[in-house]
Amino acid sequence: MRKRKKTKETEEIYNMLDFHLRYAPLGLLPFMDRKCPLPSINEVFEIMKTLSKSSDIGVKIKGGITLPEQQILIENTEPYFGIIKKNGGIVLMRKVFGELEKQFPERGKFLRDWSKKGAGNLKTITNVAINNGYSDASTAYKMKKKILHDISNEIYLKNVLKVSYNH
Repeated sequence: MRKRKKTKETEEIYNMLDFHLRYAPLGLLPFMDRKCPLPSINEVFEIMKTLSKSSDIGVKIKGGITLPEQQILIENTEPYFGIIKKNGGIVLMRKVFGELEKQFPERGKFLRDWSKKGAGNLKTITNVAINNGYSDASTAYKMKKKILHDISNEIYLKNVLKVSYNH
């Protein structure tokens, strides 16, 4: 992975990946494994709604989907899905994650473990840290930040250079 200066674009990618790792049920697994789907627009919206300070953002829970409700879903989830689309799509991102795992298998294992946090013997970040050879959770957080910045830079660079990847 290349070391690059942070840009607005790489920070957007980083924030989207960090959001995914923190709040999506499968963490970063959808970027690492084609068998794991990205969350749906409804799932992303529910995550955002849960994180929102306002409990009433105008979406009805009961009843069918109406045009205004669909518009709210699309407008609120566009920042998330737009970053993926704008930066080469899921195919390019999976390729970057695959390259990371080939070049740095320990980093790939670390992200997979973090994505599975809460299950099995990985109940906490401290468990993830210890399972990956770190002494404490603070070291794991620093490593997560570094790895996600490296991946963000690589995604941005490959997208700008229009590296072509087939499924």
